[in-house]
Amino acid sequence: MKYLFFYFSLLLIGSNLVSAQTAPAHIVVVILENKSYSQVAGNPLTPYINSLLADPHTAILTQSYGLMHPSQPNYLQLFSGSQQGVINNNLPVGLPFSTPNLGAALINKGFSFTGYSEDLPSIGYTGEISGAYARKHNPWVNWQSSPVNGIPLTLNKSFTDFPASFSSLPTVSLVVPNQNNDMHNGTLAISLPICDSWLQQNLNNYIQWCKSNNSVFLLTFDEDDGFYNNQILTFVTGEHVNGGTYNQPVTHYNILRTIEELYQLPYSGNSVDSSAIRNIWNEVAVCNGNSISLQSNLTGTTYQWQLNQGNGFADIADNSYYVGTKTSTLHLNNVPSTWYGFQYRCVVNNVNGNLQTLKFIDYWTGANSNIWEDPLNWSCGLAPDQNTDVVIHTNHNVVLNSTVSVRSFTISAGANFIQNSPYQLNIIH
Repeated sequence: MKYLFFYFSLLLIGSNLVSAQTAPAHIVVVILENKSYSQVAGNPLTPYINSLLADPHTAILTQSYGLMHPSQPNYLQLFSGSQQGVINNNLPVGLPFSTPNLGAALINKGFSFTGYSEDLPSIGYTGEISGAYARKHNPWVNWQSSPVNGIPLTLNKSFTDFPASFSSLPTVSLVVPNQNNDMHNGTLAISLPICDSWLQQNLNNYIQWCKSNNSVFLLTFDEDDGFYNNQILTFVTGEHVNGGTYNQPVTHYNILRTIEELYQLPYSGNSVDSSAIRNIWNEVAVCNGNSISLQSNLTGTTYQWQLNQGNGFADIADNSYYVGTKTSTLHLNNVPSTWYGFQYRCVVNNVNGNLQTLKFIDYWTGANSNIWEDPLNWSCGLAPDQNTDVVIHTNHNVVLNSTVSVRSFTISAGANFIQNSPYQLNIIH
């Protein structure tokens, strides 16, 4: 019997749900304060933010809304899918919380998380105020050291600890500037340019890096200033983001759900009843034989879906595989894995829409045993084939008892793969 153990660096691929993309190696989420969409987007006081909004790798979510007022509940809702009974900015009672949350879900699944607060005076600090730092804008501290769903105090860090080498970033980072730099303090004329400059000086290098390193930058606000129906600016920049404007209604719960789906995490709180952010990704993951829907990013009076199998785009018509080829939504039925890499776009009023590329991904769940050949152990309900990307997360043990071929094989650090002799795992791509 021959045992081969493979320990690979972390490279993780995303959900097999509709419109999921290849999971980013890193996501950095920045949360700003108390400004509406219309106060920031297009404002000449925020030239750097406007440059990001014009970037072809940026998706602007024009219908994004905070959930309530004041600040603290919104931070908790983004982090845990619940306001945790908190209705004000006072120190919460009943600490530490033990409810599910994004940080604990990442850690429990073998990913990594860190919260970075500017001006946090020391690692693990639990005080309410220190200079321009405010605990009310730091949701993860409320789970710090909890025996259930806890966040280790070592992951509650100052922004000075944000890595200069971005490849060493955690899987997901939440970044909160201090109240002088997050648009909280001062008039619009003062707070907007200060924050805009802070973002450019402190995060532009990461933002530019993320566009070519399978990573994501997401900027949002906790709430508006109370005068704009709580409509806030939210945008996503990254290598696999189709730039443009999107009108899907989005709240903090949708942001949370999006990150959870990308990394196949359990849902926290109200994210279970929310939808992930759709249609902004240029890669769409699906299971062999499953169905999926693609949505046009453009609107108009005439629609025509096109397919590129490697020789250029051509119109497609309704058949047993396609429904809605002349509408804004294309339904693909019983998609075979041989369609891996097929590209689709919708031509609307003679204007080409965004490209969406099919990927076939099967995640190891180990739900029934540790045997590769058991279809019950795979997220797709089928053992992967030669056209499938295989992903095995940490803390799983997988035993192969046959010779199989897969398109790609990704296993995170801490997972074990045992290949019994004389069988082989052939990786085609």
